[in-house]
Amino acid sequence: MKFQGAYIQGSEAFLVLEFFSYTLETALNENKIKEENKIKIAKRSLKILETLQCQKKITRDFRPGVLGFTDRGLIKIIDFGKF
Repeated sequence: MKFQGAYIQGSEAFLVLEFFSYTLETALNENKIKEENKIKIAKRSLKILETLQCQKKITRDFRPGVLGFTDRGLIKIIDFGKF
């Protein structure tokens, strides 16, 4: 991942590691995803969740809004929240 910057919001600090063109939620709402790609994206999303579980990391906020697409079209989790 590439470091892009950091910012502070209230009492929390955030690191920006990579630019995401849009979230999965936005893509679904704006019909940016072709039907034939939805299964591929679902499988990739489940692989992300499986990887987190194998690393003993649990996220309670796994939803389309926290999955982002990079400018190359890769899907990655954006916000793990607090573990």
